This record gives sequence, structure tokens and C-alpha cells, in this order.
Amino acid sequence: FIAHLYNLPERRARIVKYQKWNIGTPAEQDVALLQSAGYSYLLATVLAARGVTTPEAAAEFLDRERSLTTSPMLMRDMDKAVERIQRAIAGGETVAVFGDYDVDGISASSLLYLYLTQRGGRVATYIQQRKSEGYGLNDEAVQNIAEKGTTLVISVDCGISGLLEVANAPKSLDIIITDHHTVPEVLPPAYAIINAKQRDCGYPFKHLSGVGIAFKLCQALEQREPGRLPKWQELTELAALGTVADIVPLIGENRELVRRGLKAMETTKLVGLRALIKASGCPETGIASDNIGFGLAPRLNAVGRLEHAQLAVELLVTDDSVKAEKIAAELNEGGANVVVSSLDAAINWGRSNSLWSLTFGTSCCGIEFMAVGCARYDFSRFGFEVTRHSPRPSYLIMCAGPITHKNAPVFHLLDARLHPK
Repeated sequence: FIAHLYNLPERRARIVKYQKWNIGTPAEQDVALLQSAGYSYLLATVLAARGVTTPEAAAEFLDRERSLTTSPMLMRDMDKAVERIQRAIAGGETVAVFGDYDVDGISASSLLYLYLTQRGGRVATYIQQRKSEGYGLNDEAVQNIAEKGTTLVISVDCGISGLLEVANAPKSLDIIITDHHTVPEVLPPAYAIINAKQRDCGYPFKHLSGVGIAFKLCQALEQREPGRLPKWQELTELAALGTVADIVPLIGENRELVRRGLKAMETTKLVGLRALIKASGCPETGIASDNIGFGLAPRLNAVGRLEHAQLAVELLVTDDSVKAEKIAAELNEGGANVVVSSLDAAINWGRSNSLWSLTFGTSCCGIEFMAVGCARYDFSRFGFEVTRHSPRPSYLIMCAGPITHKNAPVFHLLDARLHPK
């Protein structure tokens, strides 16, 4: 279909998924150590090939229950955050959940909104507008939130880099930051910061997504006042959605959150998620991570590019089936067309300027990519066309010679963005 649409050679449209398997070769001593602990040769080999090389690590990897029992109170500032949120709920304060506009932020905002409202909280959500506000906290949004009478803001999947925004916030506003991104050297002066990657944070698992951090916050609140909401059900499907979409390592708690969440999606009570599953053509049983990565996530990501990601949160938290079906249909149509609409002009320009090779698509988290090979072209001109027609930040990478994983230096995109040369 893609080849026909863009008049490309048929061979460019071949499905390459799983054509080649890269199987790791574990060290013999690792396999022997696992066998000595009672694991079969086959299981020991598979575990060692996946980097699970000690009996302790194997026991944790295979024990589903234990992988979600790590106390959330081990996270730095978790006790302060729980105390402040409990006080806000008891006092009838208005709490604003401030989320990022990607699937991780959308899922985290929805999860925290649903949990806190079911605990009796007065909660609103705020998702920043991608084009006009950009990423993270911003002064105008924080000011507007405070003027509406909000006294507590909880950021999800963002905020850790908001040093100035938190410092400039009205004194009447307490800000709790929950984030999983790289921690800067100077932290924002927030009421509490929950991020497992902080240097002095004692939480052992450092790979949670933004929605994973939000999930642990809910778990901490639940442990303080148990019985208000089931411990895992009604939350794990949203945790799985954001965890898979953000491409964090599926190990430890992430692996178990996704396993439980995929199963919970089959019987979810969230009418918006059910509507999106139906509209996207996702199977209603036997849902796998691929269905999130290539089906649900791109549609939720698309709304932030086409309109406003707040619409996706409204979908996931609504209990109105008619509203849910309407929004799901809009997201389904937008997600199917966004790659073509954003890249069509650049592709046409490239075809008319001696392009001889072109590959494009959408990654498992909804990120658009285009690989280009040309006989002759003005590289900066092509980059201009791509960025002019793409609604999101773009990186243009040129390979001047053969590169393999053995000799390629590590290149951190965040460092490049913060310290351009």
C-alpha cells in the first residue's frame, strides 16, 4: 500500500518484522551458575542471554508477585508528597495534575486523576499544548492554574527541568514533581520531587516511566489508607499503556506492570480505552505490547499534533460511552493520517530532487522517521523541508561512512539539545 501510494518500488514496502533474530550468546560461567541454583540448562541459557546472570536476579525476574512489592516509600520525598496530597483531599483543596502531551504523560495524568477522584479529591488535569507551550511546566500555565483557586499542582512525566518555572510560581501554590527523566544538577525548589534517578533516592528500580512513577504514588497513598481502591486492578492498563509507549526497559516492575496491564485491558472498565481498542482494530483478547506500540499509542500521540492532547485524557477518564466513541473515532482518523500529512510535502520535494532511496514510517511510540539516501542533494535544504512540514522537533543525521555499533561513539540527544555546537 505504501509503495503504491508514493510510487515507490515494491521491495521498499516489504515487511521486515522478525526476519532476522539476534540471539545473545551467554557466558558459560553464567549458565553454570544458574544451573547450580536448580535452573534447567535451557532456562539458564535464556536467562543469561537476557542479562539475568545470578540466582538472585533470576528469582526476582521469575517471581511476578515480588516485582511489584518494593515499597514506594523508599523513593525520596514520597512521604512528603503523600502527606500533602492527603491534606489536600481532606481539606477540599483543588488539585491540578499537570501532564506531558505524549502517551506516557497522558496515561499518567489519567491514572492519577482517576485514583484521586475516587479517593474523594477535587482534581483537574492540565496538558500543555505542544505547539504554543512546548514541553514541561511554563510560567503562564502555572499562573493561570493558581488564579483558578488551585493550591496543589502535581506534575507527571515532566517538571524535573522546571527550575525557573517552579521558582516563579505563586507562593499560594505547592508543586509536587513526579518525573522519570534525567535529573539536572540543580533541582527545582518544589514541595516534593519524586524521581527514582535522584542521587540520594533509595528506590532500587530506576527504569520506571512517568506513568510508572504515578502508579507508585498511588500505591503509596493506598498503603496509607487501604481499602479505597483495589491495589492493582483499574490502574495497570493505564500503566501498561504509558510504559510500552515510552519504550522503557521491560524488566523488573515494568515487565510485571505491562503483563498485568495487558491482561486488564481485556476486561477494562474504562469506557474510553474500550472505545479506542475497538476503533483502532486492536484485538479485544490476547492484547500484546505490539498492539499498544503500533495501534493505540500512535493514535493517542497524534491528538497532540493535530489538536490538543487534553482530548486524549478526556477519552481515558470519561464514563460516557457516547462521548468515548466520538473521541476514539477522531483519534483513529487522525492517527492513521498524521504521518502522510506531515511528511507528504517533504517527500514530494525529495522525489523531485534526485532521491534514489526513501524509507519512512512510524516507530512503536508514534515517532515519525524517514531514512533517505540520495545520489546528489543539498542536505541542509532537505532538512529545511522536513522541519518546515513536520509538526515536531526534527533531527537530521548524515552518515559519511560505514558505522557499526562497535566503533560508533555514544551520542546523547538531550546533551545535544542543551549544548548545541
